[in-house]
Amino acid sequence: MNEFTHYGHGSKKDMENCSACALLYAGEEGPNYAGWPLAFLLNGRTIPTKYLNALKKELKSDNHAYVQNLKNKLLDNGFKLEDE
Repeated sequence: MNEFTHYGHGSKKDMENCSACALLYAGEEGPNYAGWPLAFLLNGRTIPTKYLNALKKELKSDNHAYVQNLKNKLLDNGFKLEDE
């Protein structure tokens, strides 16, 4: 079981209570889930293209330790980051 495992709520999407629903079914603004890019990367999942702008916003967070960790994980997973 991990962040992408749906609990037994049937076929309804439960964006408020199910982490899998929040991570997988969010709009282009990205998931309402703290550290969502790390959830994808640490579970061996591809970050959906529709979340690209949301990922760029995550990389501008004022939480510098989080941003550095995220950048390291992106690089570890083969992402090429543009020069800042």
